[in-house]
Amino acid sequence: MLSAQNWLLIQLHSKMGLVILTLILHQKKSSHGKHPPIYSIKEHKHK
Repeated sequence: MLSAQNWLLIQLHSKMGLVILTLILHQKKSSHGKHPPIYSIKEHKHK
């Protein structure tokens, strides 16, 4: 049986995990949109 305190901790951790995941995904999307990857620039210069 989970106690109320343990349940609250689990809820808090899962919410924090979701927030962190969304922040990471958002950062990846925004940075990818602004700056193209270095390898694609190098390939473009070779062509």
